[in-house]
Parts: sequence; structure tokens; C-alpha cells
Amino acid sequence: MVRIARKNCIEHQLCCNHQTPYRTINQRISVSILYVALVCLTPIVSAIPFVPGILLLMQFSPWREFWIYLSLLPVVGASFVFLLTTQVAILKWILVGKVKPGIYPVHGGFYIRN
Repeated sequence: MVRIARKNCIEHQLCCNHQTPYRTINQRISVSILYVALVCLTPIVSAIPFVPGILLLMQFSPWREFWIYLSLLPVVGASFVFLLTTQVAILKWILVGKVKPGIYPVHGGFYIRN
């Protein structure tokens, strides 16, 4: 179980009885398959911010146009930082959304997204 902190956790536990949901074998297998798919997609998604900078640098030869190539390096670095930050923010809101305090099952959708 994943516990998300709550301000008045002791009071909440006294008034609410939380039951652990039962997960069937099919649900556990499907969650495992989803984990494998997400592990396979992670390198692809993490490479997305690199692509524009690499494509820009491939247009110039570092041996023939050394100063142009050298002047593009800070631009490529800044674009990488901007794209990576934007990607993290967008993926956070798509996958997790707004997190509410509570107890979530390990084999549930919330735990997978986190």
C-alpha cells in the first residue's frame, strides 16, 4: 500500500475503516504486462528532448564550421533543458494529476502512474 500523508492522519484513521481491495490473478498479470510496456517506453520518451538539438548539430560539421558549431552548443543545451522541464511537467499532469491524500493499492492505477 502507498500512503499519501494527510494533515490529520490520526483523526482520519479513527473515523474511517480502510479495507485493502482484493486483486484477482488476471488483474495482477495485466498490471505486470503494463509495467513491462512502460519500462520499454521509458527510454524512447526520455530521448525526446535530445532530438531537436541533435538534428540541429547534424546540419553543421564540427571540422569545417567549427565556430558555428561551437556557437550552437549553448543553444542546444538551453533547448534540452527547456524541453526536458516541459516534458516532465506535462507528463506529471497527464499521468498523476492532482494527488489527494489517501491509501492506494499497490496493484492499482495510481501506484503505476507514480
